[in-house]
Amino acid sequence: MTNKKIQSDVAITRKDWENRYQKSWGGGRDFVFEDFLKKYKTKLGPKILDIGSGEGRHMLQLAQAGFNVVGLELTKTGIETANKKLKARKLHANLVLGDAHDLPFVNQYFDSVVSIQVFQFNDWKGAELCFSETNRVLKKKGLFFLRVKSTTAKVPAVNKLVKNDRGATYRTPEGNKAHFFTAKELFCLGKKNGLKIIQEPIDLTPNKKEQGQWNIVFQKN
Repeated sequence: MTNKKIQSDVAITRKDWENRYQKSWGGGRDFVFEDFLKKYKTKLGPKILDIGSGEGRHMLQLAQAGFNVVGLELTKTGIETANKKLKARKLHANLVLGDAHDLPFVNQYFDSVVSIQVFQFNDWKGAELCFSETNRVLKKKGLFFLRVKSTTAKVPAVNKLVKNDRGATYRTPEGNKAHFFTAKELFCLGKKNGLKIIQEPIDLTPNKKEQGQWNIVFQKN
């Protein structure tokens, strides 16, 4: 059960992303994720959780590759759009409305987990809880692909630094909290949750043209 402070932050994030998806969000090819899928496809196991599946950008790739995919999404609009895309492509995935801080699944349920640009919408305590929940639902030896904002990313001038929080956490004009991670912080969060790094953090955006986003692969001990 999440505390009231985190619940309040989640409500703000949900409202912001409902608005974004209603205006159409989109997204081009994700070359970094494609590389991950190609390299680890035989090690992912049949059942994969996509935390923050949004409009289905990465979930569709996983379903196309033949995995049993569950997409956890915070917004109803994201789920509706993703379902339309699945139907149009004659693919199947299970979509669940929920929150990364309180995953509605039993312990060690998934063979692998992916989460792309979701955990960054937190302060430090929120990020810790997301890691803990991911570890809880992931099977032993399971893989976890994570992408979050890096401290090399440019922080918009309109964002305001959140005081008394660990590291670089900012408040956006929409009210979201956004944490920009260092590699050391990711090492710390992984170690605390029994997740060892099997692919060192790569600071690269999906189009491979600039820095600003950490891509890292963990394995549960």
